[in-house]
Amino acid sequence: MKIAVVYGNDGSDVRIAKTCATLVKLGHEVHFIGWNRRPHVEKDASLPGVTSYLVQHPVPKLGSTWSGQLAFSQHAIKTLWKLRPEVVSAVNEDNVIRVGWLKHIAFRKLVCDVFDSHIDKSTNSSLPVRAISYLLANASRWWSDQLIATDELRYQFFGRYQPKTIVVGNYPTDPGPEWAKQFPMGPPKLFVSGTLSKLRGIEQVVAAAEQMPELKVIAAGWAADEYASDVFLKHPNVEFLGHITPRQSLEIGASCDAFLAMYAPTTRNHIFASPNKIYDAISVGRPVIINSEAKVSEWVRHHNVGFTPDYADANALAGYLKTLVQQRAELPEFAQRARTLFQSGYSWESMERRIAEMYTQLGAEHQRDLNTQKHIQPLKSAA
Repeated sequence: MKIAVVYGNDGSDVRIAKTCATLVKLGHEVHFIGWNRRPHVEKDASLPGVTSYLVQHPVPKLGSTWSGQLAFSQHAIKTLWKLRPEVVSAVNEDNVIRVGWLKHIAFRKLVCDVFDSHIDKSTNSSLPVRAISYLLANASRWWSDQLIATDELRYQFFGRYQPKTIVVGNYPTDPGPEWAKQFPMGPPKLFVSGTLSKLRGIEQVVAAAEQMPELKVIAAGWAADEYASDVFLKHPNVEFLGHITPRQSLEIGASCDAFLAMYAPTTRNHIFASPNKIYDAISVGRPVIINSEAKVSEWVRHHNVGFTPDYADANALAGYLKTLVQQRAELPEFAQRARTLFQSGYSWESMERRIAEMYTQLGAEHQRDLNTQKHIQPLKSAA
């Protein structure tokens, strides 16, 4: 089938890259319709086997503007009208609203892959904004033929739409066992990657670094606010690598003692976060640090694969970081246990089967629609 993926990203998003790679591997013709918000930043946004159509419209700090939204909407509509795919996979509800009205005109089937629901992101907004987000999100879910949730916790929020929803976890492609066997040396090292923001625990990392000058913080990704660019990335303990590939991220993370995955508990979207960093960490046999307010921290505690301090407790974070070198003696046993857990069903390979089944079903439905049309058309002409 010809599948178009619509998302306001330049293709560098980790989940987008994995999804597109899987669809190509399944034999589909894949097109990515995106928005490059940082054309001046060097990054790896290649999607092998995928034809990409990007609108170049810069915005500050990966944010959004009305002009940018208009440019992306015009770009997406024009491209879909030209491509005429069988299926559109729209990431998040806003992209369903953006292109969903073209269903049965420029394409036949619509998938909404919910990375971050606008309902969850707007929980601290005013009542009118929350109401509009709720209505638009529910309209997009009703409109879609299939929905994708990122974990079982968020799946519960899909309510009456659960029968047409599958769960595809934020799991990495299995890097193999070798990196889990190569243990860190030298000063204690913490890996901080992805969206670098004051709402992602970097302020607590800076506070902890002030207590232990020997700490080395390896950072990769992009600065999403002024605190990240002006304070965190300029701190003497921080080594910034810029944008790196998912595989490089796992390799570098494996050279560190722990991964950071913290989310300020300000919205339901953060409290119910589905951080891929947790599964990245166990895939290379390293512990993860995630704040206790995040619901997934219960999973981390249950499997004993990390540390779960309160988000604002920089002293607790510093106390744990001070034990990293000491914990290296137990790291081989931990790495083996973490890898076993990862291979029990937390790899992207285990999710590919669900994606394949969903698109097989959509393909069968599309073919039935075509057969029905062929059957009806002669009857109309005969009448």
